[in-house]
Amino acid sequence: MSTSGADKGRDGYLNYRVQNGAVHRLLSRARLRALVAADGMGVTRRVARSEWRRRRHLILCYHGVSIDDEHRWSPLYVSQALLIRRVEWLLQNGYSILSLADALERVRHGDLPPASVSITFDDGAYDFAAKAEPVLVDAGVPATLYLTTHYVERGGPVFDTMMSYLLWKGAGRPFRSRLLGEGTITAPAPDMVAAREDIALELKTAAGRAGMSTAEKHGLLEDVARQLCVDFEGLCERRILHLLAPAEVAALHPTLIDVQLHTHRHQTPKDLVALRAELEDNRAAIARMRAGARSLVHFCYPSGWHGHWMIPVFEEAGLVSATTCQPGLVSRESPRFFLPRFLDCEDVSDGVFSAWASGIAALSAQRPTGAST
Repeated sequence: MSTSGADKGRDGYLNYRVQNGAVHRLLSRARLRALVAADGMGVTRRVARSEWRRRRHLILCYHGVSIDDEHRWSPLYVSQALLIRRVEWLLQNGYSILSLADALERVRHGDLPPASVSITFDDGAYDFAAKAEPVLVDAGVPATLYLTTHYVERGGPVFDTMMSYLLWKGAGRPFRSRLLGEGTITAPAPDMVAAREDIALELKTAAGRAGMSTAEKHGLLEDVARQLCVDFEGLCERRILHLLAPAEVAALHPTLIDVQLHTHRHQTPKDLVALRAELEDNRAAIARMRAGARSLVHFCYPSGWHGHWMIPVFEEAGLVSATTCQPGLVSRESPRFFLPRFLDCEDVSDGVFSAWASGIAALSAQRPTGAST
């Protein structure tokens, strides 16, 4: 049994929405107004340069960078323009962008540079190489890519996310699937996120019950796209919602891009034996693609689901860290297998981003950075 989006009653997509919504709940409108005022008075910069902030590190979390309109569909996607703006802002304002491995070592030793930040990407979509890596390389800044490897080795679009995307693009149009019975279903309106994800999840679950292969799931995507009048072939030609191919993983910048662990099948099994197998399969696949790469000892929880029961497997596997999607700053006291990250999205304002980068948001929210189960 695995703890996935299905086990939680929603796809992981919705989990991220909930977690990122927590950021805005932590920062009430009154607090946001106060932070904007503080920024205007130079308080934000003073906090960023404070000794308090120097003892803490911000890990930024991203997922996809749009090839087309994906950032309009999912909060997990950002436009390339936003990513460029974020990187330029950090560099122009004197932030120290470190690799994750270097940053965590320096947190442990207490010798971080002022206003330190790391950049991480989850999953390993093709758009990382097409849209994100060029921005990072041009700026000369490092990033960690947490790579899930099942679809890397098999190719084709990721079933879960592509189904949701097709329903979004075909909003208002009807379709049928034998997996859902004999009735006709109408793809929900674009703003009906929960309804759309429920349908995508129902199709995913039904496909799993039917024992459908990756090829058969691809055929299901083709059929739904045809009925919704969506150009599925064009999406596949542009590699939208596909993962990187093995050769593309191998070709990522050898020093700036550090590829790390994210499970093989993007799931977190409850069974310790199955979790161990997920890590081993993931590690073996990455090692085949990135021969001579750095040690594979950093991990990111698929869809952010995490629990203390996993620690024995992590320790046995020699992991150094594991990151969540709970907002916060990393300090020496942060549990190494439950490190907080700030999930940056298209709907995160420049003011909120600045507040978290400087640390003033963490001070305002007074949120603990411990783990949840």
